[in-house]
Amino acid sequence: MKNALKKVATILLIIFATNFMPVQAYNGQGSNESYINGSGFGLSTIENVKDKDGNRTIKIGFIDGIIENIKSLKVYTKVKQYEGNNYQPNNYGPGKEIILDGFSLELTNKEGNKFTGEVKEEYIKEFGEYYFDKIEITYNDNSKKVSFNNKFYDSISDNDKNNGELVSSYAYSEESQHLSANECKFKSKKVKLNEEQVFRFNVATTSAKVEPQKVFITFKNTTNESSKEQIREAEKVDTLKYETKLKLTNSLDTGDWKVSKIEFVDNYGRTYNSLNNFYESFNVVSENTDIDAPKIIKSSITSKIYDAKSETKPNFQFEITDDISGIESGNITIVNKKNIEVTKNFSLNNYSNKDVYTTNLYGLNTNGEYEVSQVALTDKAGNSVTYISDKYYKDYMKNSSYIVADFSKLDVEVINNDKEVEVEKENIQIIEIVNNNKEISNGMDIDMDLKIKSNKIVKNLYVNIKDKRKNVNNTNNVYGQQVGDTTEDGISTYKIRSKDSSLAYLESSEYMIANIHLSYNENNKYNSKIIYDLRYNRPEENAGKYDFSHTDFICKNPNEDLKKPEILDIVMDKKVVLPGDTINFTIKVKDDKSGFEGYASNYLSMDYSNAGIRESLNVSSYNKETNEFKGTITIPKYASTGKYKISNLNIRDVSRKSKYYGWNDEADKELLGKGTILVKKDLNEMLPPEISVKVSKDKVETFKAPFVPSVSADHGTIEMKLNDEVYKSEPINKVGSYHLYITATGVDGSVSTDKVYFKVIAEITNETTPDIIIDQILNSTDKNIEIEVNSDKKEIDSSIFKAIKGTDKTISLTQEDGTVWTFEGKDIKDENIGSINIRVSNVVDEKNKDSIDNIDQGAKIIHFDYHGALPGKATVKVKVDNPEDVRGKDLTFYYYNPETKKPEKVQGPLSIDRDGYVTVQIEHCSDYFLSVDDKLDENTKIPVITVDKTDINLKEGEKLQLNATIDPIIVVPVYSSLDEKVATVSNTGEIRAISFGETQIKITAKDSVAFVKVNVKKIEEIKPELPKAPVITTNKEIIALKEGKEEQLEIIVDPADTKVTISSLNEEIVKVSKVKDLKLEGKTIINIEAKNIGETFVKIDAGTATKTIKVTVVKDAEVSIPKIPVTPELPVIPEVPVKPEVQEIPKIPELPVTLDLPVKLKLPVKSEVLVTPVVPVKLEVQEKPQIPNTGDLVGSKSKIVFAIFLTVAGVMLFIRKKVNN
Repeated sequence: MKNALKKVATILLIIFATNFMPVQAYNGQGSNESYINGSGFGLSTIENVKDKDGNRTIKIGFIDGIIENIKSLKVYTKVKQYEGNNYQPNNYGPGKEIILDGFSLELTNKEGNKFTGEVKEEYIKEFGEYYFDKIEITYNDNSKKVSFNNKFYDSISDNDKNNGELVSSYAYSEESQHLSANECKFKSKKVKLNEEQVFRFNVATTSAKVEPQKVFITFKNTTNESSKEQIREAEKVDTLKYETKLKLTNSLDTGDWKVSKIEFVDNYGRTYNSLNNFYESFNVVSENTDIDAPKIIKSSITSKIYDAKSETKPNFQFEITDDISGIESGNITIVNKKNIEVTKNFSLNNYSNKDVYTTNLYGLNTNGEYEVSQVALTDKAGNSVTYISDKYYKDYMKNSSYIVADFSKLDVEVINNDKEVEVEKENIQIIEIVNNNKEISNGMDIDMDLKIKSNKIVKNLYVNIKDKRKNVNNTNNVYGQQVGDTTEDGISTYKIRSKDSSLAYLESSEYMIANIHLSYNENNKYNSKIIYDLRYNRPEENAGKYDFSHTDFICKNPNEDLKKPEILDIVMDKKVVLPGDTINFTIKVKDDKSGFEGYASNYLSMDYSNAGIRESLNVSSYNKETNEFKGTITIPKYASTGKYKISNLNIRDVSRKSKYYGWNDEADKELLGKGTILVKKDLNEMLPPEISVKVSKDKVETFKAPFVPSVSADHGTIEMKLNDEVYKSEPINKVGSYHLYITATGVDGSVSTDKVYFKVIAEITNETTPDIIIDQILNSTDKNIEIEVNSDKKEIDSSIFKAIKGTDKTISLTQEDGTVWTFEGKDIKDENIGSINIRVSNVVDEKNKDSIDNIDQGAKIIHFDYHGALPGKATVKVKVDNPEDVRGKDLTFYYYNPETKKPEKVQGPLSIDRDGYVTVQIEHCSDYFLSVDDKLDENTKIPVITVDKTDINLKEGEKLQLNATIDPIIVVPVYSSLDEKVATVSNTGEIRAISFGETQIKITAKDSVAFVKVNVKKIEEIKPELPKAPVITTNKEIIALKEGKEEQLEIIVDPADTKVTISSLNEEIVKVSKVKDLKLEGKTIINIEAKNIGETFVKIDAGTATKTIKVTVVKDAEVSIPKIPVTPELPVIPEVPVKPEVQEIPKIPELPVTLDLPVKLKLPVKSEVLVTPVVPVKLEVQEKPQIPNTGDLVGSKSKIVFAIFLTVAGVMLFIRKKVNN
């Protein structure tokens, strides 16, 4: 039972997973299938199959028995994108959903239960998750039904429930950009102005069909936010290997640069950005900049022995040079050879000789041999390098910042360090603490006495005072001064009182002691102990605890400082300078209470940064009268040119209230921007050219041919490429999509670049001839040609339709009111080609107005000036009059037939877009209208139902498809059974016979009804045929032999090919052997040899039939054996389980003349049951048998009868034994 339940659960889980769980989209080789759930039209799946070459096939599947009635499908797709996702493989960026229209495709090819169609690469215009929007099903009788994806449709109208449905389906595919860049690399990490930087990368493609036509690289300065981007076109240097070069010349181009965008134009004309996971940057500096790190020329040590007991210690000496800026800092690390965890760092100092840096060794408390592991150097320009011993070199150090060096000559041995004496465990306790002033007017009134007992010599002690208000960060440290000497038992007394002027402005609040911090030295090591108030749960291992609650106090300060100081203004005496220049600055500040006293640099700190170099400021003075700080900044001669900005500025007053200003805070940029300095190599240096293009960069603008883009630069020269061809500002006459790449070179050699996209369309005016338009269509490389129709007549010449007939060109005819007509070349028909007028209005012909009003007073009229057949099917986007009346509603598009004065449904459901337009498809022009009522044409027609059968005979369990046609096709027939116990019918007309009886199938189409009689018959029980049993005949039934004699027996078996086995039941008495085997006749002759006196039987076994011949062997006397005719035994057929019990042979109370004996039949029946029929076996006994002379039996009738009885009884016992066996 449990196993059965487990199987059921597994099956249900599989059904749920395959029908309701979303399928992850897949862009690579293989297939991806999404289920279509809830379809009454038989739709089951939509699948995208992609081979290794990038070829795609879309497959739409149906359940069994549906597809035979369908002629074709048309699938419309939607694309879901997310903002911030550029749709590279495996990139799922966050962002708002964007839904775009995808391609549409007609499917006519059938493969089993699926329609298939090729999705060409050029159909993929957008990248993202692909869903089907709707699937239009065209049946063999040209009727149509539409399945709408409920991801894009909330509901359908009542009418559409007959020819439309809402289904659910997930994305069936994801289309990602095929091209991406990898293995990106800069040639140099740092370059100077006028030096070329080279950016190299490889291009990867996920489809053999897609390759780059052009690649554009955008470089962006990340240091100077206002710096312009630089765009360069990459060159192909090898198969899928590209590079581009960037040379910057302007002083303000310095700073950190990165590749912000890699833009591909593929061979299908699609433009998209590569996912740029390349985060490295390079640094650009001016020619005067120090970019080289310091160098060690030589090194030495004054002594190889460090004697811990000697006053004279050895020192390292390094001769170090730097090309321009000079050494800022140096650090040396030595390591104990036997225990690398024992290390010591020393600073390098320069005392007299400018190139010689030394360090005095000290504090080496562990004996042993030491080696130098590394020496780190930094110059004043920020260039750093680490010289490292080969022993300590790691893989991550494989760059120019590390240099392997041999420091073996600097090894030093440390000796004479006394063995460390085991130190006594620290034991510091507070004996008492007394607060002498629990209510103060400011922090300088704090007065406490502290007494401690310690087994260590305490060097420093301070009390941390904390504001008790929650979420208020207000703490102060008050240092303790020891009063008197420490007693012999380690007791010391401290006065807790401060002269710090900041405490004079302590905020009014309630305060507590948070902790007391004590420090001491032992074995040349710094140690500390913190004792926390019990109200704090601190995890430190050596932390102490004490109840300080009795020392809490209140401060009521009338002069408390609550406000932070502010910076009001920044003034620079120069804003454009050269390297080496000094700038004077004035910073105006504001503070309400404590103000600023003493050294000005204690209260104001400011950092400038550019190209990775930070310059500290000299804040020289503060004027209390004017509230101004003054100071200078000097740009070193070795510093790079560029834009220097204040990266951060911090102001703090006496009360320690502070405010921080940072460049990354948008609110601070306006103030900090006043301190920006431009450092240039020449004060008259020109900036890079500013390019001006009168084409929008935010969207693809449309211009009419002939078009000349307006491009200019504020200085220098301009070069342009239009769709990768050199462009000299000639008028653009070809219609299509364009990209214009602009390079402006300034008079100083600096370069600026820009790129714009636009579209050129054709225009029909009163003066335009058809030949001009035809020329523009045929010469365009684009398949979709846009033509703006501005002529008064709005007439399109027939020659234009002839020109596109049979081609892959599509023309879109746009009018100034927004109406757009679209014709595809493949839909143009010779018989209908002619000139047409494409003017459309919302005013109906007067002669049709009343009739349409009578049909629907709320009808939205679409009147075409042209009447008659169009050159081909047209898609028309047209403005709807007062669209607000029907916005958000499902609309049906009707043709008004002026002859019948009745509406004829053309298309639906349709909806109004946000601009008030609706898109319809037509093949001829006249008066049309839109209505919210989708049943207007049904009121004028009575459908006629025709069925292919009116009387149906079925057997139970059989199915039959009933075909019903409706004329005219205005509704879908509804099927129902009058007795579902006899037969049921599906909504498509499939009848299923349930059980014996008669019923009728009712077919309803609006007001019409038809009936079909159904007669269900029972299934006749088929009984299994018993196989023909073999028949065995012999020329003798009983044999009597003298001992040692032989006799032959003939055996005939029908059928002749039956296998026969002959045996003696007692070979001690009789032995049998085969004399002749005549298989064709079914005859066998055997020899019976009498061995010893007695009685036995010869058994003839023919498989399903057996027979026995009694043989009596006597000594000498002649014996006459009576002939006892016996009816041949019926064949014994293999046991077939029908009944579990087997009927036993009844006991025979006395010997009758004819005996009916039960014999077990074995029937060849497949069912596993046991059948034991009773079959009579008749033994006919002669009234007067001839018995041989056997002594006392002769002449005695009773004895003869008794002998016969024994003989028959023996036969019966043998038969019973065989039956039981």
